[in-house]
Amino acid sequence: MRLTDQERWRYREPPLARAGAEAIQRREEWVRVIRKALPEEPLDVLELGCAPGTLSAAVMLDRPWTPFGIDYSPDADRYVETLRGLGMTPTLWKGDLFETRLERTFDVVCSFGLIEHFRGGTLDSLLALHDDYLKPGGHLVIAVPNFTGFQYFWHYLFDRPDLDNHNVDVMQPATFRWFEERGYRTLYRDYCGRMRLWGNSGWTFNRFTGKAVAALAKGISAVAGGLARIGLKLRGRSWSPYFLYIARKPGSTRNAAA
Repeated sequence: MRLTDQERWRYREPPLARAGAEAIQRREEWVRVIRKALPEEPLDVLELGCAPGTLSAAVMLDRPWTPFGIDYSPDADRYVETLRGLGMTPTLWKGDLFETRLERTFDVVCSFGLIEHFRGGTLDSLLALHDDYLKPGGHLVIAVPNFTGFQYFWHYLFDRPDLDNHNVDVMQPATFRWFEERGYRTLYRDYCGRMRLWGNSGWTFNRFTGKAVAALAKGISAVAGGLARIGLKLRGRSWSPYFLYIARKPGSTRNAAA
């Protein structure tokens, strides 16, 4: 089951500049964890659901990695524009993930904020796609937002329309047993980052209250940052904004299909 449709994925903002990619690296702990976990050597990296390329840009900036992506957004070309603007040479396949079949595998297969938009058998098929496209011995990287704990409370109050587009059940360690049951070696499986809030789509009908909720989110996030600086870090299932899974597929990359 899909929880969103194609029209949700429109991208009107300009392509991300280098300063923006560097800002995401500083802000998002999960990006830094990925960059540290993957080898700094030439790698072919496939992102499923890749547009607009913002998060790929932050992860891959100044690494010897070659980006590939699949996306069915009407604005999927933004992925190419973003990464080319940062000196990379991306390859994009425009089409539905379940209908666009690539006849090759990759050193890294990743998705950032994708699998939580699916349920049931469709979710299982999507997890299988990650596995199908990954070379033996390659690295799997999946990041999803965390809408559990206090984060759920926030989004329920102020971001309900967006919350309804997400499968909250996947935002937990048990989801990734699917890969571990197939022999994957887990390198990282945890909630990631100190508390940070975003989202107020439920209030956009009123400009004043929308801005007020956004200011409240910014204020709470700033307080969490201040507490972190004195050693009190609000993180884990109740507080962290993301869940991150990194694993290595069984087998050797030698003589793997290219």
